[in-house]
Amino acid sequence: MSASREAGLPQPKRGYNLGGMVAFQRPDEIVVPLRRDEFEVLCEGEASSEKSNRDLSAGIGMTGLVGLVGVLATADWNSSLLPGHRAWFLLFLIALSVITVGACVATFIFQTQLKKTLHNSAFSRIKARMQNWFEEPRTIDAVIESLGQPRGGTENQVRQIRWGNVANLFWLGSDLAWTLQIVRGVGLKQQILHGLKQTYHHASELGMADLSPVTDLSFLAKQAETSDAAPSSQWRSDFAEKLLGVQRKLDDIVRVEQPGFRPGP
Repeated sequence: MSASREAGLPQPKRGYNLGGMVAFQRPDEIVVPLRRDEFEVLCEGEASSEKSNRDLSAGIGMTGLVGLVGVLATADWNSSLLPGHRAWFLLFLIALSVITVGACVATFIFQTQLKKTLHNSAFSRIKARMQNWFEEPRTIDAVIESLGQPRGGTENQVRQIRWGNVANLFWLGSDLAWTLQIVRGVGLKQQILHGLKQTYHHASELGMADLSPVTDLSFLAKQAETSDAAPSSQWRSDFAEKLLGVQRKLDDIVRVEQPGFRPGP
């Protein structure tokens, strides 16, 4: 049975209850397949503007520096500082200095923006997540190796999963997703524990109790038991990330059981 129903939460007619908030179902979306090379082109385009501006500023700065050095190296100081020539000489000297310094400052600013875009931005986080999707294992052997357990035993465990228990398989995914939403939202500790208990129950009924992601789930349940009654935002964020790792491992196992699976139309 659904964890949300067993927890006694109200069920809205046209939406879903997420930790006291009602989230209505999103409309159908168009899913477009994306190849690895197309993904890399998109990533390159996101940072191309900062790279172009940085390189342009660096080029202007180098040009100004060369001109400044040339003026200082070839200047006839005796004649350049005479009253009739001094104004023009200082004008060129100041102009070249301003161009060089301004270009160097602009180069530093664009380089800082580029570094932030590549390593600490919404773009960098989405890029890292999508790269993981491209690197997901696509065969049963690759999934087994990714679980980090002895190959023989793990292979037997994966192959002995009771795939015919379709109800348990359905509620495993449903309760795991519900628990993840509760953790990320404002759900109480008891709701989190209830969701973990329900998820573990369905995984056990499928014969997954000894698999790595399910043992991780059991460890997370013990960790949740020792948490505060009202978990902090930082705790929720860290716990959700660990729970998401369990979800990804289970997803890897389930996908290889259905060759040709397409997550979208």
